[in-house]
This record gives sequence, C-alpha cells and structure tokens, in this order.
Amino acid sequence: MTPWQRCRKIMSADKPDKPIAPGADCWLSCKAFWSFLKLQAKQLKQHTLTVYLLARDARTPITVRLLAALIAAYALSPIDLIPDFIPVIGYLDELILLPLGIALILRLTPEALVTASRTKAQLLAMKPVGYTGAIVITGIWLLVLFTLVRWAVASGVFSG
Repeated sequence: MTPWQRCRKIMSADKPDKPIAPGADCWLSCKAFWSFLKLQAKQLKQHTLTVYLLARDARTPITVRLLAALIAAYALSPIDLIPDFIPVIGYLDELILLPLGIALILRLTPEALVTASRTKAQLLAMKPVGYTGAIVITGIWLLVLFTLVRWAVASGVFSG
C-alpha cells in the first residue's frame, strides 16, 4: 500500500459519511503523510551527519572527501543556492540537490566506511545537546550589536 493509499484509508476512516473522490488532495491533511515527512527529515539529518563524518575520515577517497565536505557544508550552511523565500522552488535545493549529493557520496564510498560512519552518526545523535557554544556566540553577536548601536548614537548617525 502506497503512502497516498494509506492516507486515503485514514481519511475515509475519519469521515465515513464523506467519501473521498478519486484524485482528491487528501495528503495535505493526512497525519500519516506528515509523520512520513518528519521521518524523512530525521533521516536526512542522520545522512548529513554521516556525510560529514565521511568527509573527515582519512580512509575515504580524496575526491569523495571533497564532495562530501561540499555537501555537508551546503547542508549546514544558512546560504542557499535558491533562496527559501522564493515560492515553490525555494526548497528544491534541499529536496533534490542534498539527497542526490548524499546518495552519490554513499555510492562512491566503500561500504565498510559508510557503515562505520553511520554507526558514529547514530552515537553522536544520541548525545545530549550542549547549548554553551550557542550562548557564547549569541553573546558575542549581542555585544557587537550593542557596540555598533552605541557608536551610531554617539556619532550622530540617527540624528537628522
């Protein structure tokens, strides 16, 4: 049974008096579809961490390491090839380029290295998240912002 068929079954069970027409777009409101998307996003995060670990592994072939470093940097970077605010196509780079790049890296890397990196990625994902680094960086940015605003006020940038 496809996810769409499962969705139709769930939707018709929720509202038995209202049949779903063939081709109806029930997938947007389907709980199964959204849970499927959450699972895919979690797996993409896991695969990105695996690719990052492959890029840092000295046993990985150099061309694959360079490609893995580029894909991992692009996945973790806030800068997109296609900006996300552009309707519809804004998320195409995340939906198409990243999975294709990850699949290419996993295909070009020896299976033993992929298995070892996946195991490391699973262990790293289970570790608790530390917020100390984020707090320090946020503090630095706030200090820089405060200094710039103070300088602007002192130099009369805001006065007319």
